[in-house]
Amino acid sequence: MDESGAAVDETVSAISSGLPEVAKDMRMLAALMEDSSGEKLIDATKKLCFAFSDLLNAAEPGTKEPRQNLLSAAGRVGDASRYLLNTIDEGDESQELLLALAKGVANSAAKLVVQAKQCSATVEEPQERETIIQAAAQAALSASELVACAKVVAPTIQNEKCRSELMGATRKVAQSVDGVLSSCNSSSADKGLKGDLQAAAREVSDALNRLLDQIRPVPRVSAHENLQEGAVDTILVATDKIMTSDDSSDMVKQARILAQATAQLIQAIKGEAEKTPDSELQRKLIAAAKVLAEATSKLVEAAKSCASNPQASGSQDLLRQAAVDLREATNMAAGGALQRKSLRRLESSAKNAAAAAAQCIASSQSAAAICDNPTTKDAMSSDCRAVADTIPKLVSAVKSSLQTSDESSQLTLIEATERFLTPSLSLVSTTKNASSFLVDPNASRHLSQCSQKLAVELVELRTALERMKADSGIAQPAKQLETAEYKVREAKEEVIAARKAAVRHELRPLPGDTPQNAIQRLTVSIRKVATCTEQLVDSVGNNDSGQGISAAQGMSSGLSDLIQASRAVAATSGDPMRVLTATEEVLERSSKLLKESGGLLSTPSITPEEKEKEVVPLGRGVQESLLKLQNSIPGQKEVEEAIQSISFTSLSMDRMGQRPRPTKNYGQLQNELQQLATEVDESGVEVVGALGNPQKLGQEAFAFGDKTKKLVERGSELASLHEEVQMREEILLTLKNMCIASSNLLVVAKAISSNPDAPGAKNQLNAAARAVSESLNQLIDACSSAAPGQKECENAVRRIQALKGLLENPSEPINNCSYFDCQQIVVEKSKLLGDSMTGIANHAKEGRLAEFGKSVNSSADAVCGLIESSAQAAYLLGASDPTSVAGRPGLVDIHSINQSAAAIKTACQTLHNSKVTQPQVLSSATLIAQHTSALCTACRTASERTNDPTTKRQFVQMAKEVANATTALVRDIKALDHEESAEKLENVSRATSSLTRSVNSLVQYSSQPEFSAVSAKISNKGRETQEPIVTAGRSVIQGSSFMLQAAKTLAVNPKDPPTWQQLAQHSKHVSDSIKRLVTALREKAPGQKECEMAVDRITELLNQLNQASLSAVSQNLVPRKENTLRGFVENAENSVRTAEEGVERLRHAGRSEAEQLGHEVSSMVSRMEALVANILGVSSNILQTKEQVNILERSKTVLESAHQFIMAAKETGGNPKAISLHQELDLSAQCFQEGLDDLKSSLERISSGAGGFVGSITESIAASMVKLDQQKRSFSPSGGNEGYVDFQTRMVNSAKEIAKLSQDMVSKSTVDPTQLPALSSDVSRLYIQLANDARGAVATTISHENGVRIRCGVQELGRALIDLVRCGGSVQFSPNDAFAQRDLSDANRGVSEKVSEILAALQAGSRGTQACINAASTVSGIIGDLDTTIMFATAGTLHAEGDETFADHRENIIRTAKALVEDTKTLVAGAASTQEQLALAANSAVSTIVQLSEAVKFGAASLGSNNPESQVMLINAVRDVAGALYDLIHSTKSAAGKPTSHPSMLQLKESAKVNLIIVSIKKIRSE
Repeated sequence: MDESGAAVDETVSAISSGLPEVAKDMRMLAALMEDSSGEKLIDATKKLCFAFSDLLNAAEPGTKEPRQNLLSAAGRVGDASRYLLNTIDEGDESQELLLALAKGVANSAAKLVVQAKQCSATVEEPQERETIIQAAAQAALSASELVACAKVVAPTIQNEKCRSELMGATRKVAQSVDGVLSSCNSSSADKGLKGDLQAAAREVSDALNRLLDQIRPVPRVSAHENLQEGAVDTILVATDKIMTSDDSSDMVKQARILAQATAQLIQAIKGEAEKTPDSELQRKLIAAAKVLAEATSKLVEAAKSCASNPQASGSQDLLRQAAVDLREATNMAAGGALQRKSLRRLESSAKNAAAAAAQCIASSQSAAAICDNPTTKDAMSSDCRAVADTIPKLVSAVKSSLQTSDESSQLTLIEATERFLTPSLSLVSTTKNASSFLVDPNASRHLSQCSQKLAVELVELRTALERMKADSGIAQPAKQLETAEYKVREAKEEVIAARKAAVRHELRPLPGDTPQNAIQRLTVSIRKVATCTEQLVDSVGNNDSGQGISAAQGMSSGLSDLIQASRAVAATSGDPMRVLTATEEVLERSSKLLKESGGLLSTPSITPEEKEKEVVPLGRGVQESLLKLQNSIPGQKEVEEAIQSISFTSLSMDRMGQRPRPTKNYGQLQNELQQLATEVDESGVEVVGALGNPQKLGQEAFAFGDKTKKLVERGSELASLHEEVQMREEILLTLKNMCIASSNLLVVAKAISSNPDAPGAKNQLNAAARAVSESLNQLIDACSSAAPGQKECENAVRRIQALKGLLENPSEPINNCSYFDCQQIVVEKSKLLGDSMTGIANHAKEGRLAEFGKSVNSSADAVCGLIESSAQAAYLLGASDPTSVAGRPGLVDIHSINQSAAAIKTACQTLHNSKVTQPQVLSSATLIAQHTSALCTACRTASERTNDPTTKRQFVQMAKEVANATTALVRDIKALDHEESAEKLENVSRATSSLTRSVNSLVQYSSQPEFSAVSAKISNKGRETQEPIVTAGRSVIQGSSFMLQAAKTLAVNPKDPPTWQQLAQHSKHVSDSIKRLVTALREKAPGQKECEMAVDRITELLNQLNQASLSAVSQNLVPRKENTLRGFVENAENSVRTAEEGVERLRHAGRSEAEQLGHEVSSMVSRMEALVANILGVSSNILQTKEQVNILERSKTVLESAHQFIMAAKETGGNPKAISLHQELDLSAQCFQEGLDDLKSSLERISSGAGGFVGSITESIAASMVKLDQQKRSFSPSGGNEGYVDFQTRMVNSAKEIAKLSQDMVSKSTVDPTQLPALSSDVSRLYIQLANDARGAVATTISHENGVRIRCGVQELGRALIDLVRCGGSVQFSPNDAFAQRDLSDANRGVSEKVSEILAALQAGSRGTQACINAASTVSGIIGDLDTTIMFATAGTLHAEGDETFADHRENIIRTAKALVEDTKTLVAGAASTQEQLALAANSAVSTIVQLSEAVKFGAASLGSNNPESQVMLINAVRDVAGALYDLIHSTKSAAGKPTSHPSMLQLKESAKVNLIIVSIKKIRSE
């Protein structure tokens, strides 16, 4: 047992947080059980709780009870756990066997103790006798601990950590047995007793071996399969070493190992072929073995060539290529073995991740009670629910895979894993943020540790998932789609069962199902299925099997969610049959689409056109059934009917000529039109307000549609009274635009009502409502014949009133403006509004009504811009409050995409009108081109940000579709411009329809939750901060509306004094409101208050350190006893590590993100508080005064630099335009980082002395692993100045150094174990650097697959290094422990293998770069050889062979020089090409320079030794060429993969010029 206070606190926190969750789950499970099983379960749960209570009492630090009581209490916990699991039929017979074996070890140990006591009785020396007795007592205690440990971990022995604990207990028993034997052998002389003692020891060893056999996981594969996997592992490791090695002897050695492994694999495959009854499979296995044998034969020949000519780079290249070919043949021949290995790893990772998630959830729910931030608490609770919903499916998928391992269960496991990852990553982020708001430090640390553990397990899970996906990619598309279709057919039975239950009125909602929640889930599922359906149809038409499989799996997953959601909607609605029937139709059509798609993808003989012709109708059928299901949602049908009513009304305007002439005059119709416009505007507001109630939404939508219909009728009647055709057409066009805007409002309301949490939902709805107001204004403008200035005032008031919704709970960003941009816009718009108000008064007084109308419009524009900026500033201010939960950027800007899509649709509607004018056509075409360009840019940006190849490909494809549709539309518009005809009008109509479909597909795909930004969750305190801005904004709206109404009256009667007085009062009200708004914006700048509070708090912390430093100098520093020195050091190191993570975030917030500044400053202060508290604990427990003062002084340096850092951030304030202050901020951030580095080095030195280096170092490595997995979309390494080669070079050096240090740890473990902490610290430092460079390598590599391979390799190396450091810690504490030494050696072997994998992955991504390195090496050898030749020529000993003359070699030299010029050009071009092309260019250049140097040497020799000057001149010429080529190759290597503007590219161009000049000059000289 670990007696460390921190470890005990952590364990107690885990028990206290996890036990209530177990009790809650057992209570729910008991409620679902029948008969008396539920009571038994409750009784078993109570026993478990009582057992834990006894354990905690026995472990209480102040208790004086013997240790045996603690072991007995732990044993009772194990008994209660087994009883509980047996009650729910989760028990296992192997548990009893495990306990029996553990008790067998205890019994054998008891016999050994008896024999030891008999030996001690024969020893006369008291000291030696006491030594034997103590060793025997230790053996007995170790055996008791083993039994207690076995009882506790037996129910969960499949867990890796539980197995590790039990194996550690067995190791203690073995060590204690060795201690008994050693003490007895050195003290007792009785051979008989010694023999009995040896026999008893052997009996204990046999019992331990039997127990270890039971502990080790039982493989689920046969020995034959194990042989295959072992051979495959050996092949993979050996080929990696060959590909990364430059030592010919080592390469030949690995080739020999490869040949042996492939021979074993070939025999295993042949044996499998002989046993299989399937003749087709037998044929395939024999063919695979033959291919593998041929590849092995080529490898052996290449190895022989390399062994006979070890200095030749060509021989090494041939051996490397043979190794690559052999690796590919192995993958093909032993795909099953690789897949089984990947599957087992995924199963294990999934179990560990699920356990870590459950523990994190328990810790989160326990911590929620002491969290002082309600918003963070709500976010944590939401994430816990989301993860908890995915855990049962993941566990079920793992169990299914363990039982069957067929393809269907594997796909289910992959799907469940993907579902689990996304919410779990969100939970990690939320819990990490929540830990700083907990008042209990132990609970905070426990939550942080659970969060970190879950993050590490998620890294492993994602790595295993990607490996599994890569290895399972060999499956046929037909099989994959057949599996997906089978799952859909299975799911259909659930719908049928729900429908039968609904008929019997027995359909009940499940716990947690609410109408709104169910509708939201169903809408999300419908959208996902619709998107996957489109992708599947496209993939079949393009014959893209990979995308087809991905789309089918996504469709199957979406349908599974859809079934659960539709059942919930049916159970919570009044008409369940309607929803369930529509769901059944969706499943029927989806099943048919999947079945047909699988067949089409597997039939290459069918042309893409034929495939598309067959699959498109099926996809359309699925989309239609999804639309029916959407309309079956409560409230949706009424909204859809209203939309159709408006559309029908819009179409009816084309039949205006068939209507009778209206009986009312123009004035009456105009008054009615204005009244109806007001009613429609108000009804639109009611529609927006009814979103929370689906039933009310249906009613309001019906009323809105009815009023819109009446408005269109009045407008049509009014248009019919106009004799002028142009005027009549303008009114009808504005009516149609108004119908489009009204219909769009209902469409948006319908979508948002079923998914109110959709990103940008509120903004989209407000924009749709404002569009209705704008269209009504345009209609009034077209129809009104009122006095000048009247309609302008009315329109302005309507526009301003439509902005009220923006200030109602501003919880979403309005645009992309920063806080300081908003501040500047408000000031500019207030000036514009002031000028407009002056203009309104002056123009009204002078009777210039045309200018009066312009001023009114200008004032409305100013108020609209001012209110929008105020709403955006209010959102940013609320989000900046530390109690609010910060948002995160998305992959796409959905708000901009929606705006562009709406503009494109409006323009397309205009083009659809058969009576559209030429200016309208040009204007619409320009608008479409502008916004489609914006959409394509958004798609390109999204594809660059994402690392997922499917998402990247989909965005690129959608951008192409939008661009092609736009090109076709522009072409048809140009044709229409030259000659107008019905056919060309129809072509334009078809083109606009195609563009609209492409844009709709893009919007639907981009609206997926995983792509969108997440808005900040504004807390109550954040809303209080918003209030001054919101209140001032509302006052501006009210005052400007009243002002415009007064101005409207003045336009008619400018001589009315009371109206002038009203105008002056309202103008003053507006001016005062704007002053309050501007003042609030300046005083409430985000983060300023938090920075001031942080500075004060830092000052207080500095005072605490100063007081402690004075006490240390006077030797009066009182030791703190609430933790141990080791615990304080670990906590301080954790605080330093988290502070380091926040440095860049705070710097970035200070430069450009004002809304994040308060969060980051508050977080940094909380870290400094924790750091100071633990530093005071560390210093108070250090004995040396000098060391105390040193650690306190370094801590003061950290706080002083933190003070400067926060002050600099306060000055910049997150303003990206305050460029002059950014340099100071960067400098202060650097100083703060340096201070943290110095403090960290001091803590590491203290940690190694306190025995706590293992925990701190492993946490550092784990944190780097998690950072690598959480690669930011916007990652731009080193400002974009470094390329893949730079990262690769540093990674290679770091990886090799890590492997060297790992080997040093093994050698030092037996010679000087005290060196292990320093070596472990160096390993950690190098790994952090390696992980940082890996992020850059992944971001800059061309191949996505290679990027995944690098990332996974670095993360696996991190896991291996954690094992290495832990084993090193065990060796340091037990230097003579043979088991620990062996574990350290095994861990070193694992590190070496992972380093080889990383080096292979790096080389695979840089074939061209590696070729340049090899080429430079070869050219360097040529230069050395030419120098030697020059020495011979100078000495006059360079003789010709035979009667050769220079003329015999002249043509060859010239021809080869010309070839080198061309190779140089190709080499330079290769820097901007692919790695393969660069490799070919480098190899070609090297081959040519080799030929040229040989030709020149022979030519120089032919000149004769009597002409040494000419010989030297000629050889010097080719040497200069080789030197220039050497420089050029190095420049090419450095420039590879970099943009043309990079300095390396410019240097390459200069090197190329120099090289070409030299070659040309030498060629001329030779001529």
